[in-house]
This record gives sequence, C-alpha cells and structure tokens, in this order.
Amino acid sequence: MATLANSTTQRKSKRGQRSLRIGDAVNGLRALALTKDGATVNYYFREIPVDFGRGFQLDKFYSEASEDGQEVYHVHLDAQLGDSCTCKGFVHRDKCKHVDAIKTLVALGKV
Repeated sequence: MATLANSTTQRKSKRGQRSLRIGDAVNGLRALALTKDGATVNYYFREIPVDFGRGFQLDKFYSEASEDGQEVYHVHLDAQLGDSCTCKGFVHRDKCKHVDAIKTLVALGKV
C-alpha cells in the first residue's frame, strides 16, 4: 500500500507597487490615475446618483500611444449590500482596482 505525503506549497503574494493620483474637479469630472507596477491607467470619474449607497462612473481614457477606445465602469459602494463594479475583474474575482481606489478616496475624504 502506497503512502501519500502531504506537502504544503505556499503561494507568493503578487502585491506590486500601487499608487493613486487624483485631480481637481472640473465641470463635475475628476481625473484619476491608477498605477500598478509602473503601468498607469487613466480615468475620468464622477459620482452618480443611486438609490442607496454611493455610485461612481469611471471612464477610461487612452493616450495617443495606446489603442483607441473607451471603457466605462460603474462602482457601487454599499456597506450593507457590499461593494461592486462592472469590470471583468470584479465579475470574476469579486475584487478590483476600481473599487479599491474609490474606497480609498472615500476613506481619505477626497470624494
């Protein structure tokens, strides 16, 4: 009879360098730059009306060096129902950089 040995393999956490920059409000919009491991993604964001909690719309914008296109994400923060985002990351993992960024800005009193 063969004996199976239990092995415990530990996964290394891939927590890279992250930063968040926010611009001043202009016509109700603010610029938001999210950087992770040297790659920066820029958004315009604004608070939008929702029935409960707080809602935000993030419009990704591209520089001349990147591909053309636009993506829009909706972030909803609610202590009772939980936070959510319409991005693929949140849909698949229940966690995303958009929710993390907006929660950080709210906690710091920036929005």
